[in-house]
Amino acid sequence: MFGGKTGEMLKIARNPDESERIRALAGAFAAIETEQRAALREHAEALDVDPAEVGLTPAPNEEERIEALCAAVGARFGGGAWETWAEHIAPDALDAAAAEAVADLDADGWDEERERIVDEWRADPNLNTEAYTDGQLISADVSSRFGVDVDTFEEYVVGYSPGRLFEQLLAGEFETNTEAIGQLTATVDE
Repeated sequence: MFGGKTGEMLKIARNPDESERIRALAGAFAAIETEQRAALREHAEALDVDPAEVGLTPAPNEEERIEALCAAVGARFGGGAWETWAEHIAPDALDAAAAEAVADLDADGWDEERERIVDEWRADPNLNTEAYTDGQLISADVSSRFGVDVDTFEEYVVGYSPGRLFEQLLAGEFETNTEAIGQLTATVDE
């Protein structure tokens, strides 16, 4: 149906991991991130600052980073943003399949869901819920359904958006480095 350059671009967009061009670009991007992180860690150590204290963990494995970048491109053009988020950003403990059904909750929707959870638990005559706060019921529900605590659920599920996926996967390492530069500058200024 699509031939020539258009067909080639569609093929690349659907499966960026198999595109030598996309992988090469992602590789260059990952190499720059790694070099920056190493230089910033050295700089922190030269200032007698523990790199971890300013968010400078060791750089991610380059091959894993290339895969994450390619996954972001694939999610952008071929769909699957939630799956990519769950695989590369969300904690492993999150039951991503269960959480996907509520991943589009905004703050108001989450407030309504919290009320629904409490009402459902309190209405069940087989549960002795009088001794528990609403927060404890919500915590028990979220933990049993999604495998994570409420704070983690709010951060990675209620706070999810496809735009945030791309922001974190594509710019996350640079943002970490930029924040660390600010913290190191503050250390020097002291």
